Amino acid sequence: IVTLLINSSITIMIVTRLFIYRKRLSEVLGSPNASPYTAIINILIESAALVVICDLFFLISLALN
Repeated sequence: IVTLLINSSITIMIVTRLFIYRKRLSEVLGSPNASPYTAIINILIESAALVVICDLFFLISLALN
Protein backbone atom coordinates (compact mmCIF):
# COMPACT_ATOMS: atom_id res chain seq x y z
CA ILE A 1 0.00 0.00 0.00
CA VAL A 2 2.82 2.38 0.85
CA THR A 3 4.52 1.81 -2.50
CA LEU A 4 1.26 2.47 -4.32
CA LEU A 5 0.71 5.74 -2.46
CA ILE A 6 4.29 6.93 -2.85
CA ASN A 7 4.43 6.16 -6.59
CA SER A 8 1.08 7.83 -7.22
CA SER A 9 1.82 10.95 -5.21
CA ILE A 10 5.32 11.48 -6.63
CA THR A 11 4.06 10.99 -10.18
CA ILE A 12 1.24 13.47 -9.59
CA MET A 13 3.70 16.03 -8.21
CA ILE A 14 6.13 15.63 -11.13
CA VAL A 15 3.37 15.79 -13.74
CA THR A 16 1.86 18.87 -12.08
CA ARG A 17 5.20 20.65 -12.13
CA LEU A 18 5.81 19.75 -15.78
CA PHE A 19 2.29 20.87 -16.67
CA ILE A 20 2.92 24.26 -15.03
CA TYR A 21 6.20 24.63 -16.96
CA ARG A 22 4.46 23.64 -20.19
CA LYS A 23 1.75 26.24 -19.59
CA ARG A 24 4.30 28.99 -18.89
CA LEU A 25 6.37 28.03 -21.91
CA SER A 26 3.36 28.02 -24.22
CA GLU A 27 2.35 31.47 -22.95
CA VAL A 28 5.81 32.90 -23.63
CA LEU A 29 6.95 31.08 -26.77
CA GLY A 30 3.77 29.66 -28.23
CA SER A 31 2.13 26.27 -28.21
CA PRO A 32 4.48 24.31 -30.55
CA ASN A 33 7.44 24.81 -28.20
CA ALA A 34 5.58 23.14 -25.32
CA SER A 35 5.05 19.82 -27.10
CA PRO A 36 8.12 18.07 -25.59
CA TYR A 37 6.64 18.66 -22.15
CA THR A 38 3.37 17.09 -23.27
CA ALA A 39 5.22 14.01 -24.49
CA ILE A 40 7.13 13.70 -21.21
CA ILE A 41 3.90 14.06 -19.21
CA ASN A 42 2.29 11.30 -21.27
CA ILE A 43 5.26 8.98 -20.76
CA LEU A 44 5.26 9.56 -17.00
CA ILE A 45 1.53 8.96 -16.68
CA GLU A 46 1.67 5.76 -18.73
CA SER A 47 4.65 4.43 -16.76
CA ALA A 48 3.05 5.24 -13.43
CA ALA A 49 -0.22 3.66 -14.54
CA LEU A 50 1.59 0.38 -15.22
CA VAL A 51 3.21 0.42 -11.79
CA VAL A 52 -0.07 1.27 -10.06
CA ILE A 53 -1.95 -1.49 -11.90
CA CYS A 54 0.72 -4.05 -11.02
CA ASP A 55 0.65 -2.93 -7.39
CA LEU A 56 -3.14 -3.21 -7.32
CA PHE A 57 -3.03 -6.73 -8.76
CA PHE A 58 -0.43 -7.67 -6.17
CA LEU A 59 -2.52 -6.25 -3.31
CA ILE A 60 -5.67 -7.98 -4.54
CA SER A 61 -3.90 -11.32 -4.91
CA LEU A 62 -2.33 -10.88 -1.49
CA ALA A 63 -5.72 -10.15 0.06
CA LEU A 64 -7.29 -13.20 -1.60
CA ASN A 65 -4.34 -15.45 -0.72
